Amino acid sequence: MEAEERCVEGAQRLFGILPMELGSNYEATYYDNAVIHVMITGTQHGLSVYYPADANMNRANGLVIETALLNANRVVVYNSEFDYEDVRRWYNIEELVAEFNRVRALLI
Repeated sequence: MEAEERCVEGAQRLFGILPMELGSNYEATYYDNAVIHVMITGTQHGLSVYYPADANMNRANGLVIETALLNANRVVVYNSEFDYEDVRRWYNIEELVAEFNRVRALLI
């Protein structure tokens, strides 16, 4: 299976489990192929969650996940206060959930 297909399948699986992992403080929407937008309830921000095909091309196990900060209009923004001068990378769901909780704590 090609990396791009693996990334789309990974995003679909993640979209199914994110609501259970994150709880009611987040609203996830499937955005496009390998991208999920998750808005943080009660704030004007969220995270775009992406499985980049280039980073996952030669990975035998697991998938690399990237996040980017979103504003209220679901546009990617860069903000050093949130450690988002660029995208950030994660290697498992536990790291991803911890990142959502870290960003939410900064916003609330």
